[in-house]
Amino acid sequence: MKYIKRAALCAMSLLSSTVFANDSTLNEETYSLGSTKYISESLNPLSSNFIEIDGQKIYVGITGWADTGGSSDLVLEQGAIKGWENSKGVWGYGLYNNDTRHNSQYGTYDTHSLDNYTNEGSQDFDMFLISFSEEVTLTSASFSYKHGGDGEREITVAGLKNANAFQDAVNSTWSDVYSTIVENTLGHFSLGNKVNGVFESSFTNTISGTAQYWLVGAYNTVFDKNNTSHTGIGLKLSSLNIGLKDNTQQPPSTEVSEPGALALMSLGLGLVLYRRKRRV
Repeated sequence: MKYIKRAALCAMSLLSSTVFANDSTLNEETYSLGSTKYISESLNPLSSNFIEIDGQKIYVGITGWADTGGSSDLVLEQGAIKGWENSKGVWGYGLYNNDTRHNSQYGTYDTHSLDNYTNEGSQDFDMFLISFSEEVTLTSASFSYKHGGDGEREITVAGLKNANAFQDAVNSTWSDVYSTIVENTLGHFSLGNKVNGVFESSFTNTISGTAQYWLVGAYNTVFDKNNTSHTGIGLKLSSLNIGLKDNTQQPPSTEVSEPGALALMSLGLGLVLYRRKRRV
């Protein structure tokens, strides 16, 4: 009898309890850097710049950085972000800074693209720091301009735990930034063929982590210990595909069949009648 009572209690608990499951999906939207000659630069997300993902506004800030002066000066310096329109009407953005160009024998300076031209990409790395009002992931990017590159490691993408190295950029280097990279957010990517005025690069096979701060720019050998083969490249960033993880608590779709429910109810009713009969 004790066994039957326990079975009845278990059956009733199965009918009355509700189990919740965690369902995580990625909602994505494209954030365009715009169509203007100069970008409003800020380390902090700006109320005037935002992307709306599944009805939620994510505010965006952007600044540009480079370690200038070759191997004698690895300290990060902020540059000015400027845009250009290509022949297909697509805007892309590069960086004014003090990096010596790959053709330094002419005494000229790189004044337009995100590049790593110096010493074929082994020194002086230009990157954009994009900050968001909350943690997101990056799934791909498009570039309106490309010059050089080797097809394998042309772009470096990395999510950061914080922006402290840039707020104290008087003494910071890319090595300091490397120590703040979030797990599963670092990758080195190639570009596809140019289609409708842009080169596309996908990150989804490598990047799965989320971060509030993201670096996107020319291939950075400081972040890559497997950098035996590469050449210099210049890029202009046009847009980013941004993902926001949707973590919601939803009940599972586990319905009890009608015959099973009737059997459980009959068992419970039979036990009640049995107990009443014994009391009479």
